[in-house]
Amino acid sequence: ELLEDRTVSIENFILEQEQKERLYRAVVFLLPKEQEILWALYFSEKPMTQQALAERYGISGAAMNKRLKKILEKLFKFLG
Repeated sequence: ELLEDRTVSIENFILEQEQKERLYRAVVFLLPKEQEILWALYFSEKPMTQQALAERYGISGAAMNKRLKKILEKLFKFLG
């Protein structure tokens, strides 16, 4: 049973790594500003909130939410 648990953990780890690689390959197709937004919100060691990022760009929280939605739609399109 321990070996079985370990095998499942290894398989999950490999699947997660493959998903991350696909995601990173897709992010490359985004515009630099879009990449920066995703990085700041999701990949940074200290992720920002949408509101904080909106303030940084001098836009409203609603505008940042709309921009993020478009970026994610574009990203999911690349991922298929």
